[in-house]
Amino acid sequence: MAAQDTLVLATGNAGKLAEMQALLAPLGLQVRPQSDFDFVQPPETGTTFVENAIIKARAAAAASGLPAIADDSGLEVDALAGAPGVHSARYAGALGDDAANNRKLLARVKAFDRHCNMVLENVKEMWTEQPSQGKGKKKAKPVA
Repeated sequence: MAAQDTLVLATGNAGKLAEMQALLAPLGLQVRPQSDFDFVQPPETGTTFVENAIIKARAAAAASGLPAIADDSGLEVDALAGAPGVHSARYAGALGDDAANNRKLLARVKAFDRHCNMVLENVKEMWTEQPSQGKGKKKAKPVA
């Protein structure tokens, strides 16, 4: 495929990569993983999911010279004023310690009526550095 038919997905998640490849292949687009390039995961310093997705997409586009797609997601708990939010993956400290993050979250909401929203943001970033805007928050129905 020609370079104009190729984009990079800024994720280390093999499941997301397979999903995007299957979704975009019928359109004639090839999706390559960030691991195909000299990609260094940038610090997620954004204050919103969209900002963090843009940071990741720009880094992948710069490393590959290709258009990039990235996402960011997390939990926003109403009882905790939206926390952990963009800090969901490192809520308890170490990045990616899901068990510790869950323990801390459950301990903090123990006294509250429990429900949460999962927020997913998808951002497409072109190598021209012209970010597109995310579609906004998508809130799931509260769970008991």
